[in-house]
Amino acid sequence: MKTELNEAVTLAPGFADATLLLADLNIQSGAVQPAIEDLESFLARQPNAAPALVLLGSAHLAGREPARATEVYRRLVTLALKDPRAVHLAGVGLLAQGKRAEGRKELEPRLAGPYLQLDSLHAASGQYDQALARVGKAIEVNPLSPASSTCSL
Repeated sequence: MKTELNEAVTLAPGFADATLLLADLNIQSGAVQPAIEDLESFLARQPNAAPALVLLGSAHLAGREPARATEVYRRLVTLALKDPRAVHLAGVGLLAQGKRAEGRKELEPRLAGPYLQLDSLHAASGQYDQALARVGKAIEVNPLSPASSTCSL
């Protein structure tokens, strides 16, 4: 399958589905550099392709380049202002760089995933009261929020 996708990307570099699928396969198989090259080439032609930016950030994380991943995710934030996943990914990039305070700020709960990560960060640093207060406030504001079902404390 990878051979066919390589051929499709070579013949039609703008073919988004083939490019993204090949990049994802490359990332999963540890071939990070080819994924980065294909995605950067694709993004040169389609700079606002959010799925390609998500994959490019993932490739940089897999390649142990969290600062570059964070840059890509921040770019995604500017494109997808109403999509909280973009902000979450920027927080993940910051955490991978060891920037806990900045990462914690970016991970302010918007989806279930950030709740779990924030709870883990608070628990790891012994800040149980902060985690409970934050989750309690989120539940108070919106009883159907992800916090009501994802608090890991």
